[in-house]
Amino acid sequence: MLNLDSEDDGIITVGCAGGKSAHVTYALDLGEVAGVIYELKINGLKSGHSGVDINNERANANILIGRVLKYINDRIAIRVVSINGGSKDNVITKESVARFIIHTHEDVEKKVSLLKDALSEIEAVIKNEYSISDKDINISLSDGEYGIFYAASRKATDNVLAFINVVPFGPQNMVPGMNGLVETSLNMGVVKTEKDKTTINLSIRSSVNSRKELVAEKIEILAKLTDGSYAEDGEYPEWEYKADSPLQKLLCKVYKEMFNEDLKLDLIHAGLECGYILEKKPELDVVSFGPQTYDIHTTAERVSISSVAKVYDFVKGIMEEICD
Repeated sequence: MLNLDSEDDGIITVGCAGGKSAHVTYALDLGEVAGVIYELKINGLKSGHSGVDINNERANANILIGRVLKYINDRIAIRVVSINGGSKDNVITKESVARFIIHTHEDVEKKVSLLKDALSEIEAVIKNEYSISDKDINISLSDGEYGIFYAASRKATDNVLAFINVVPFGPQNMVPGMNGLVETSLNMGVVKTEKDKTTINLSIRSSVNSRKELVAEKIEILAKLTDGSYAEDGEYPEWEYKADSPLQKLLCKVYKEMFNEDLKLDLIHAGLECGYILEKKPELDVVSFGPQTYDIHTTAERVSISSVAKVYDFVKGIMEEICD
């Protein structure tokens, strides 16, 4: 089986991670609050694929907004109204927006001053941390608006912010001896507030099933400790590497003859349909390859036209060899 769903010219994929989605939901216990409402926005991030780019130290806007809100909340108690960021759990979140309230029954001017000082402090820290890997991070705060608004209770606010700040993010384990290949990872792709609840969607990936389950268990434990509910779905299987593959050897031979270059073999920390197909037909010999594609799963995604032509010729060469 030739699967044309890989993104690097000159490389064939011979194994991939499995994974599933985890969902943690918090009841916000809404109540009326008289105060000043603000909108906090974090954008300008590089984003990327939560498998391919997870080890590139790119920032996740949902993680950052939770960190900023907690930093503010530790200095002046706030009440969260909403947090919304991301649309897919398998994408490193590029933008996140939160609304929160400062009570007016205390010294408002002092609290506003503390708010701005806190935001300035944490913004400087974050920009320093990501000055190389994600240097265009932008953190902005709207002007405050006085009024009466519905907001989460203090406890619900603390619970949501605790989860976002404590749940793991990024690589959790590496594949031994595979030159920096991620084995297990976690990405908080979506945070969405609807009416009286906030749901956090996470993508778990691993080429080792037991470690995938271990990460899921950690998320569930943390959800329960912070009064959240846990659910999971969308599980998909890993594709295990087959060292004695005749098809891999055939492709390496054809590639060398056609382009006078050695074809590289790789395992990827992303999900491919090959795992599903091999569950149904385990006797198949499978490889995956494709034209050079950049910044997949982002708005900057693009493909090399010359590489498309090269892969087209390569497929013809493979089929001619098979059919002889």
